[in-house]
Amino acid sequence: MSEEPAPINSRYSYHTIFGDICKTRFNHLVTRLFMTSSVIELLIFSIITKGNRSMVELFFLFFPKLVILNLVSLSIIVVRKNYMHVQSLGYSNDITYVLGQIISSKTVVYLVTYILSSFLLNLTIGDWFLDESSVFTSYRFLIWFLIPVFYSTQHVLFDRDRILFTFDTQFQFPQEYILTGIPNMLARSGILSSAIVILHPFILGPLFSTWFIGLRAMVKFFMISFITFMNFEFINLGFDSHMTIGCLHKGKPISSLSSTPIETLIDGLRSKKPFTKLTAFQELAYRATSLNASLRAPIYNSRYRNQALWNYILRDCIEVIEESNTNVMKFLESLENNNTKSIKKSKDNLQTNKKYDNTLDAELFGNDISTTNISNDHRYNDFDVTRRISLKKANILIGDKNSKNKAQGNIPNYFSNNNHKYDGSIITHVPSVVRFMKDVIIYVRQKINSVFFPSATVNNTQTKTFASLFDIFLLSKKRQADRLVPLAASHGSAIIALMGILIRAYTEDPKGSVVASVGEVLKHLERSVGTLGKFADWDPKNPWIKALNIKNTDETPCDAISVLNSLSISAFLEIVLKYNVLLNDVYLDDNVVKLSKWVLDMCNSDDQQ
Repeated sequence: MSEEPAPINSRYSYHTIFGDICKTRFNHLVTRLFMTSSVIELLIFSIITKGNRSMVELFFLFFPKLVILNLVSLSIIVVRKNYMHVQSLGYSNDITYVLGQIISSKTVVYLVTYILSSFLLNLTIGDWFLDESSVFTSYRFLIWFLIPVFYSTQHVLFDRDRILFTFDTQFQFPQEYILTGIPNMLARSGILSSAIVILHPFILGPLFSTWFIGLRAMVKFFMISFITFMNFEFINLGFDSHMTIGCLHKGKPISSLSSTPIETLIDGLRSKKPFTKLTAFQELAYRATSLNASLRAPIYNSRYRNQALWNYILRDCIEVIEESNTNVMKFLESLENNNTKSIKKSKDNLQTNKKYDNTLDAELFGNDISTTNISNDHRYNDFDVTRRISLKKANILIGDKNSKNKAQGNIPNYFSNNNHKYDGSIITHVPSVVRFMKDVIIYVRQKINSVFFPSATVNNTQTKTFASLFDIFLLSKKRQADRLVPLAASHGSAIIALMGILIRAYTEDPKGSVVASVGEVLKHLERSVGTLGKFADWDPKNPWIKALNIKNTDETPCDAISVLNSLSISAFLEIVLKYNVLLNDVYLDDNVVKLSKWVLDMCNSDDQQ
């Protein structure tokens, strides 16, 4: 292997460039979004609460209130910036997660911040809601203390500081993010306001001996709670929208701001900062799948004739993938060593020495997939059939012609699976009322989960499926997956990048070093499929779930490792299909050949259906 690329000056490192871009985004958030929203909000409330005040009085009150509203926004997003993170927190179960989140200095900081913000917010727009009555003290307590305590608790408990990214999106406009998040913002504010109105008598009663503040005061309390929560939600939504913009700045990849873009990108792939590293992998995936071939040309042949650039990129991607595989394998081995029987055993081990039928090798590659006759006698048949994903085989790197983001080069959601079917009851003679009530319960549950527990691994164009409340609070598989793969988005971007670059290089640089590494990439993807697939088949057998007789009929994986497993299978298949003929002349590991037979068999079964 060639020597390492020359060290990059820290002034032009990927982290430095990305840090400057984040500062610019943060400034735009404060000076544009929050300033505009504060002006609109104050104008609306000034008209509503005008009363007997003159226009001159409203004019002189407008600017001090505008400063206060911006101070509220600034204080919240500064705290958000200090506690922002992209990786999971590393808790293995829900009990340690709740205790670790609630009993922390972060909770105290957020509590003080939201109490101060609630006081200032209601000082500017809450005059109309304040009731000068016998319950004035308790009413002030509800507004200035109970509301911020309630909101800060849910903020910390639901880990609102984590910035979530999907695997197949490298860039999104903040305006679109906010527009799509407004329905959830309103729903969350309504749910929190309703909950606090229902619970407030149990708090006021023991403290102030006031069990009922009156219907009129309760309506006003609901309204001011809703407005306060909505302001907090909008501030957090705006912050998230600007921190999840992605790897582009003014329509160009971040590394393009450097004179040596690929070397700078490699520096970002090796960054010790999780947010910087994640963004660098997002950019690599964006370059790999973009319709613009010039974004990949420096990878094939840099201006300084550094032929080893692809080797460094390949190594960095493999390190991320193998780190996840190692963590998962160690965890599974620990379960096996403890005689855990909840892992579904395969007939052969990952490093099996069982020989396969050599007579099938000549028929495996270079044939039409729909007519290939493939043996089913291999270990990948032992994967649960219900977990089979819908494999995409055509035009995987060509975006939707009607996509709004095509002009920006945003890659399509070619890994989305929209074939989830409703699992009806085996007993068909179910009363209509029972079916109706069941559907209502499912709908309400999904709406609540969609507001408070959005998944980081769901595609934007896919109908979102969320774990049930029981799954969230009782099962530990999702938490265990987050602990083992704390930065799953980097792993997913690495898979997409390897697949995209290999597929594009087949026609763009057919005799280069990228094409020559197809066997190595397939080998590591096969290892990933084998290791992550075992975790996907793992059933923790939670005793509470078993006692409640709760069955999860949803085939959509709800943990990051299961999604990465499906992603690895799809990437493996796409590479095999693209290099169908060439693979006859490439040395492949035995397990790679076996997995190739399995995925091609899945293609045949899908085509025949």
